[in-house]
Amino acid sequence: MNNLLSRKPVGMALIQEPWIYKKHIRGLNIRNGRIYYDTNCDIPRACILVLGATCIQARLLKQYTSRDVVAVQVTLRIGGDERTAIFGSVYLPYDAEDLPPSRELVSLVEFSKHQKLPLIIGCDANAHHTCWGSSNINERGRALLEYLVTTDLDILNKGTQPTFVVSNRQEVIDITLATSNIVSNVRAWRVSDEESLSDHRHIMFEVESDRPVLLPWRNPRATHWDAYYADLEQALGGRLGRIDTAEDIEIEVTHLQSSMETSFKNNCQERTHRPKKGASWWYPELERMRKHCRSNIRKARRHQLDWHTARIDRREYKKAIRRCKRESWSRFCSSVEGPQPAARLFKILGKDRSVDIDNIILSNGQYASTTGEALKYLLDTHFPGNTTQLVASPRAMIHQASQEDWEIAREIVTEERLKWAISVFAPFKSPGLDGIFPALLQKGLDILLSRLIPLFRACIALGYVSYQWRTSRVVFLPKPGRLDYTQVKSFRPISLTSFLLKTMERLIDRYIRDGTLVRYPLNRHQHAYLAGKSTDTALHNLVGRIERALNNKEYALGIFLDIEGAFNNASLGSLLNVMRAKGVVNTVIRWVDFMLSN
Repeated sequence: MNNLLSRKPVGMALIQEPWIYKKHIRGLNIRNGRIYYDTNCDIPRACILVLGATCIQARLLKQYTSRDVVAVQVTLRIGGDERTAIFGSVYLPYDAEDLPPSRELVSLVEFSKHQKLPLIIGCDANAHHTCWGSSNINERGRALLEYLVTTDLDILNKGTQPTFVVSNRQEVIDITLATSNIVSNVRAWRVSDEESLSDHRHIMFEVESDRPVLLPWRNPRATHWDAYYADLEQALGGRLGRIDTAEDIEIEVTHLQSSMETSFKNNCQERTHRPKKGASWWYPELERMRKHCRSNIRKARRHQLDWHTARIDRREYKKAIRRCKRESWSRFCSSVEGPQPAARLFKILGKDRSVDIDNIILSNGQYASTTGEALKYLLDTHFPGNTTQLVASPRAMIHQASQEDWEIAREIVTEERLKWAISVFAPFKSPGLDGIFPALLQKGLDILLSRLIPLFRACIALGYVSYQWRTSRVVFLPKPGRLDYTQVKSFRPISLTSFLLKTMERLIDRYIRDGTLVRYPLNRHQHAYLAGKSTDTALHNLVGRIERALNNKEYALGIFLDIEGAFNNASLGSLLNVMRAKGVVNTVIRWVDFMLSN
């Protein structure tokens, strides 16, 4: 199937596999820009559309996905403009009590009409009618056609080539439907001669669209670091002037970040994602078996070979594919050596591919209709009071630094502490919006020290955070073990901020730990934010108390309190008051106040 798709040079090729019956077919699974069917869940009868384009944006419409229907919303580029369309696959059971259409099909068509979105449906109709090439007309076909004439759906079937072939009969029971606003973009509809390993044959067609834009990327691990160091040294050459004002900080941050970015791009080759051809498990022997299988099927259709022999060859071909896949996966797993590759493999296997933020249920009880709507609801929930635009804050008044402020800044930011703060970062962690990841700081640290020390000291003394560090990239991750991922609280946000800002945070954190918390330690029963303590020690303490009570034949009474959104809803004033009560110096409090306010 992948080999078939890889031959399509432009546009988007689709294969319709009507009702491939398996005991466990999930439906559509979006992976690497392509949509496949997954064999690990409980939608055993929905027919399948395999989208063969790369770099497509697609989202599963969970509210219109059931045992017999699967629908995805896809963004296409047609004529230079982006258009959103719906691709659905529908199975109409032949043993249903009611005549077609099913309620699920009607709901999907109504949704498309209400949203004014183009719709393409691959349908295993189990219905006969000469309008789509069947040899006769039955009651199911008549009822389905009566419904179709009341809609905007056109029948794309051409000719009378059978789509369903078994030993005793051949018939056209699989139809392809499309709304009038996308019919002109559908071409090359045909029934494929490719072996489908099923009683149903592949139905193939293409949707005309612009060639997908393959975004360039760089592999940071392939950077020429010696050349990067030389270019950075040249870019940052010259004497550094005094940094006394917020304007000086902004100028220095701009120069610093642009120098690192340019040096990195000059020494890390830009690449383009290209789809892989073929599959790692495909062997010449499988190619030979496929040709032999296709030949036998053609002979059986012409009654030149008995169907029993053709089925035996098809069964052997299926077994060979499964065996090759297993062997390829076994070799891949055996090649994984070392903790880091094993951790990546564990992360891949443990990820639930079915979790999608697009299927969030909003406060009104309806599913989010767009990704933007889902993200806005997530932001409003996890970041109360957030705004969509940066607004000048009344707290943005710049403090006039005193001599005491500069002394505290010099105490916080030293060469030894700065080296420590940067070195403890994992080199290739995901960067913030500035694109600076820790390796860029670590590989050029000898050059950057003379720039970063006065910059960080000025930020702390003035109580100021650069405008370029005040934005972050937020990623919403599903919480593991949840039964329902349609609820907004089933996701937690991860904010990716600038590593230059994270370095400053780490320096201030160490200053507070080594100074303030030594003089005014936290409560000994607290397990967070203390070295050597964690949730493990908290649980151990709790279990120990319970066991002592049980051994002494006493009661153990526990009160468990979960404060919803404790960190999200804590007021800034309360945080600053606690810092003052602990004796944190005003210079640090002023910087924290500015950062959290802006």
